[in-house]
Amino acid sequence: MKQFLETLARIPGVRMTALATPDGVPIWHLSFANESRVAQPAPAEGDSEGAQGLDVHALCALATNWIGEIGRCCAPLSWDTPRRFVLRAARGTLLVQEAPGAMLVALLEGGVRPEDLRLPMDSVVARVQRHMRSIETIDEQRVPGAIPGPLPFRNAGASGALPAPNWNNGSYPMHPQTDNPGSIPSGD
Repeated sequence: MKQFLETLARIPGVRMTALATPDGVPIWHLSFANESRVAQPAPAEGDSEGAQGLDVHALCALATNWIGEIGRCCAPLSWDTPRRFVLRAARGTLLVQEAPGAMLVALLEGGVRPEDLRLPMDSVVARVQRHMRSIETIDEQRVPGAIPGPLPFRNAGASGALPAPNWNNGSYPMHPQTDNPGSIPSGD
């Protein structure tokens, strides 16, 4: 996740970036030192404050609660819930962008325009989604024509995956991904 957040965190004026779950738990965060723009990695699990004294857990929880409240306000109006949120404050700006299964949080210094980060945040979300899809395709390498289901199946090429030939003595053929014979056709 570092390589995705690093491009966003290197933009001048960005104090911290974080990727969090929809319920507010930080997945990864990254901040840069103002003087040298050197990456400050995520601290240990027990230490929730980063190098600049920011509590990442509290920031992600604030963003999650804020998104929930805005969603509850928009729902009775039959409006779509916004996917990008900007909160301007005296000492900086909080940007939150929702993505499927995660949210991207950026904390900006005062005087930085949040509009300048719209495209970089969109690209980080797209890169994370592309990475997640590539992980899913690696995990789901199935036999052609496989029926998706909650239980794992045996590969046809694996030893012991298929029963010995003629095990059912000429009855209906077995589907290669199951352990029991196929059903008898009803003739419908």
